Amino acid sequence: MDIPLGFILGSLIGTLFYFLEGLFTKREQARKTVNLSIFFMVVRYILIIGLGLLFGFLYYKVNFRVFNLFSLMGGYILPIIILMIIAIKERKLANANC
Repeated sequence: MDIPLGFILGSLIGTLFYFLEGLFTKREQARKTVNLSIFFMVVRYILIIGLGLLFGFLYYKVNFRVFNLFSLMGGYILPIIILMIIAIKERKLANANC
């Protein structure tokens, strides 16, 4: 039961942060400043590292086996993989139309 929960939690966190990063990037481009985008990127990485350490500690030291650390990290990577696949397909489509 720990692998699906870790993967779901990691996917939700990864998707949420990519959505927020895109939202604030659009707003920052309108204002020509990037301070808020940088802040959210730093917060995102701090939360990813912090949650990874917390779940790793709970999983291996306390024996609280609800979230698997490796599936959590796989869930974090899932939005990146999906965005890369979409970008590659769009680039191939744009090159085919030229």
